[in-house]
Amino acid sequence: MNGKLCLYCSHFYVDIGSPRYSELTPGSNFEMSCAKNVWLFNAFGQSQDAFRRTLERGLTCVHFEKRA
Repeated sequence: MNGKLCLYCSHFYVDIGSPRYSELTPGSNFEMSCAKNVWLFNAFGQSQDAFRRTLERGLTCVHFEKRA
């Protein structure tokens, strides 16, 4: 592996979510996406292989920019 995974790209976005604080303040769900709209990953009902393939999109992506 050459390190060109979406995880290391400056366009990679992840929000691990947050629990709700009360009945009136709902939490947020896990969200992971590409800021260049190459992909959007929905974690619910996805396999580990689908997760891996999503992050490997960076191997061939023309928008890949290594994060500082």
